[in-house]
Parts: sequence; C-alpha cells; structure tokens
Amino acid sequence: MIRFHGFTRMACVTAVVALLCPGEAFAHKVIHRLSIEGNAIEGRIGYFNAGWAANAPVQVKDDQGRVLFETHTDAEGHFRFIPTETTAHTIHANLGGGHVLDVRIEATDLPPNVAAKEEASDAPPKKRSVWQILMGR
Repeated sequence: MIRFHGFTRMACVTAVVALLCPGEAFAHKVIHRLSIEGNAIEGRIGYFNAGWAANAPVQVKDDQGRVLFETHTDAEGHFRFIPTETTAHTIHANLGGGHVLDVRIEATDLPPNVAAKEEASDAPPKKRSVWQILMGR
C-alpha cells in the first residue's frame, strides 16, 4: 500500500480537488464579429481559443424585449439578418454552459435604408431563417 506523507499528501489532495471542482477554469470566453453588409447585419459567434459556435440559437430583440428575428448560426458560427425597424437591436445568443452573448446595436448604427423600408411597409416583419434570406425568399 502506498502511503502519502506531509507535502505529497497535500499536493495529491489539492490536485484531486482542482480536477473535481474546475469552476470557470475550463470555460471559454464568447467572441463575436459584427459588420454591416449592404442592408444586412452579418455576424459570427464563437469561443476564444475553442472555435466557432455551430448551430447556436440567436435572437435579435428590441429595447422592450420583443423578439424581432430568430435564427441559428451555421457550422462556422455565421448568422445574418436584415433589420426592419429603426430601433436599437440587441443580439442575444445563449451557447450553453454559461456562455452568453448580448451585443447592442444602436438605431443610428443600422443600415441607412431601414427607415425607408419601415415607412414603405405597415405589415409586421416576417421571421425568416438565414437560409431563406440568402436564397431571397
């Protein structure tokens, strides 16, 4: 039978506790990239030093918490949406395991043609997937 004494025992206990209770030691920070491409806002979501978030749910909300658009990221963490209202937009993505992204886009930072579209249409915005948007449906 192996006997542990003094420092060796303390080192073993510390190692076991560290492995069993990692806390946030093994967590990854959420990273993102956003850009305006024409009349759309494109983004990419991932983990710092751990790759991009595939099939992550993404919601775009206004200041009152009303969901304006819902989609999922593709296999490489990309998503895309076309704003239809001149209000601040909050992009929310819950990647699980405590990894959450909330990014606010002010109304003044939206593409300039959003106001024109809003005035031209009184119909409520239609929720479309990224695939439908890319295919022009």
